[in-house]
Amino acid sequence: MLAGFSVVLLVVLRFQAAPPDLSGVWRPDAAASKAEKVLKAQTDSTVGKAPPPPPPAGPIHPTERIEQKDGTIQITSLDEAGEVLNVLAFLPGGEEKLNPLAGGKVMHKSRARWVGAELHVEWSMEREGQKFIWGSDVRSLQDSATQRLERHVEDGKSWSHLVVVLRRVRSGP
Repeated sequence: MLAGFSVVLLVVLRFQAAPPDLSGVWRPDAAASKAEKVLKAQTDSTVGKAPPPPPPAGPIHPTERIEQKDGTIQITSLDEAGEVLNVLAFLPGGEEKLNPLAGGKVMHKSRARWVGAELHVEWSMEREGQKFIWGSDVRSLQDSATQRLERHVEDGKSWSHLVVVLRRVRSGP
């Protein structure tokens, strides 16, 4: 009985697909992407609903250079001139990863894991030990040249939901 179960388990593990390789340079497709931001309800009922914030002046999302190797995924965000904005590393085995930002004044904490062919990341940003923004990302390949990033971001005043379509402009790191 145990031997039969072991054989079935080995067959299942052997045929599980490896996670997709997200490595490459990815540029957002603004026309195919969308963003929504909602202000949270005010605690003072005498205050009217605030108008929505204006749309961002820049692109919906930065260009990304993704390197996926040795059990780590590193995402480098680039500005329009190709200069590095920030670098975040993720451990897709579910371990917590800490990434210092803003000269160490802000800490980006995350836990990432593969769920089938999707990379799920729960993250938060902390300043002086206090969480001030948090969210989740789900990344998936639609085809070899198209990545979908679904991001939920929340802070004390609002939440945002973004669906960013990224086009691969270069393969590899």
